Formats: sequence, structure tokens, C-alpha cells
Amino acid sequence: MIKNLDMEAVIQRSYLSGFFQAVKTNIYELDLAIWHVLRKLAKKEPSLAVEQFQIKLETAQQIAQAEEDKFSKLASEVLFSFRLCTAESDIIHFLKSVDYADLPQMSASNAELYTQYWLAIHRVAGCNRNIAHFCFGISQELAKTLAQASEAQIRRLANSKPLQFSLRSAEQPILDYFSNKNIVDALIKKQMTILKNTWYDRIR
Repeated sequence: MIKNLDMEAVIQRSYLSGFFQAVKTNIYELDLAIWHVLRKLAKKEPSLAVEQFQIKLETAQQIAQAEEDKFSKLASEVLFSFRLCTAESDIIHFLKSVDYADLPQMSASNAELYTQYWLAIHRVAGCNRNIAHFCFGISQELAKTLAQASEAQIRRLANSKPLQFSLRSAEQPILDYFSNKNIVDALIKKQMTILKNTWYDRIR
């Protein structure tokens, strides 16, 4: 079994950066955008941030109070920080539905961000489903379905299905980071818990 430190070294190899450039996908900008959505929600409606992102109130308060530039180091270039909580089976059914174009369109808020999210997975999965699973924490089945979907379907999906996310990492490293408790160690622990959870999901 690969050790955690070995896995961290693997994902930092330069070929992944080249891969993301080749598929015209910037995970960092997307990750950062979701962090800003969470921060904005935590500042405005902390209880809603707790509910929608499945975090503790303490975490929401730390995020709300954090300076904007703190998130630039928290966002990741390789491991997307958020887990999709919207039921994957619903997404797969939507994309596989023959008459998907006739389904009601809900004009979801944050539709542009949702579009960027789905297109990012679509492009990555279209080249390598394993990397899509690893970087975004989604199932192989969803990665395959998104890879096979057209961009028109992806955009329709983004405007029809509101998304819900939770953190892929444990909350404690996030709290440690925002409270300035050994920032480097907190960021490493954040990545390590994402790696651990991703590999655990893969072997279940």
C-alpha cells in the first residue's frame, strides 16, 4: 500500500500540471471560487453555511472572519477541496435521460460556477477518469458519465441542478490554518486527510 507521503509526492509531479494545461482546466481557480462562495455565505448567513457545507458553526465563523488573501494558500492546484454532496445517482440519471432537454430548467443560482465545475470534470474525465476521481473525489461511474456527456448537456445540468458541497478534508486543519497555528503543518494535514479519504473511497 502506498504511504501518505508517497501519494503526496505522486500528485505533485509536474506531469499533472501539464495535464491540466492540456485539458484547459484550472482547478486552483475553481477551488478558490468555491472557498469565496463559502466565505460569503458564512459572513451573511452562518447557519446556512453550516447546513449547506456540512461544517461546524465554529468553522463557519473562522471562515467568515478570515481575510480574503488567506484563501489563496488554502485553495489547491491538484486536490479539489470540496466533495460533491448532491446525489450522484441524480446527476447520472439526468445526463443519461434521453429527453433531458425537455426537463424543466430551474436557473440555479451560481449556474456559471456550476458550469465551470462540471466542465472541469468533463474535460479531465474525458482524458483520464482516474485523475478525475482522484482530484475531485467523485465516483468512477460519475466520471465516466460526465466524460461521455456533451457540453450542451453539461451546461443544461449546471442550470438545472443546484449543487451542494462539503469539505473533503477534516475540519481541524482548516481551523488550525485560520487560527494561524502552524500554517504549513495545517495545509499538509488538509491535503493528507483528502488523500486518505480518497484512497479509502477507492478501495471500499
